[in-house]
Amino acid sequence: MYACDGAGLDLSPVLIHIYVTPIKRFLQVLWAIGALGSVGTYLVAARPLDEGLVQYVVDHPVVLWFVGPTFVVLTGLVFKEGMLILLLVQGRCWQ
Repeated sequence: MYACDGAGLDLSPVLIHIYVTPIKRFLQVLWAIGALGSVGTYLVAARPLDEGLVQYVVDHPVVLWFVGPTFVVLTGLVFKEGMLILLLVQGRCWQ
């Protein structure tokens, strides 16, 4: 399940339209760090113990430092889209 969600998030930092390029690049770098951290944590730590990644993170909270950047990207995307919806509802996008 986590892998499917991560794969769905793959294109978001690439395709999202953000006017401030450094913020977009920062989100892309964070996504890459989170993706590598998630895969690495699964292969090195969770798989040898025959555990899923999510259960391993629940049992070992320090691993959040490796998988956490993925959720930072998700939070940034939700915030950006939420602000866009707010502007659409208020009718300020086309003024």
